[in-house]
Amino acid sequence: MPFADYLGNAATVQSLRGMLVHDRLPQTLLFSGPRGIGKATLGRYLAAAIHCPDAPADDFCGQCTSCMRVLAADLSLPEHQEQFEERQKMPAAKRGENPLVVSTHPDYLIFPPDGPLRMIGIEQARKMRSAARFNPSEGSRRIFVLDGADRANDDAANSLLKTLEE
Repeated sequence: MPFADYLGNAATVQSLRGMLVHDRLPQTLLFSGPRGIGKATLGRYLAAAIHCPDAPADDFCGQCTSCMRVLAADLSLPEHQEQFEERQKMPAAKRGENPLVVSTHPDYLIFPPDGPLRMIGIEQARKMRSAARFNPSEGSRRIFVLDGADRANDDAANSLLKTLEE
């Protein structure tokens, strides 16, 4: 399941692969576009390539444990959808005590929109900010995905900007 299997924007994939080869990935990448065009898939593939010990620097094998754990963080999978549906039934205070983070690899964390309004809240932004202080535990980089960053409320957006500045 290497980058060759990705059916998205070939120019973007080539650019990302070039950055991987030369170890010139920027601190922040923004993937934007309409829903369903493969932004999250490309992000997972990029994370797998960063953490894969068995493939060339610009690709991933999809077979090693690192790749499998990163690729398992597909939020469209039924087990993640069930988790999101259960969280929507929880009271806001309970969701705030335990912010939603999906992590199948210790260096790859996804912060999806949460609650009935499907927004990124301040609790999630604070959790990301505190997690960003730590060095990677298995790979060379820590990767944080803000799925639906445009859905962050004002407090969360300000906190996220502060994190990027630091």
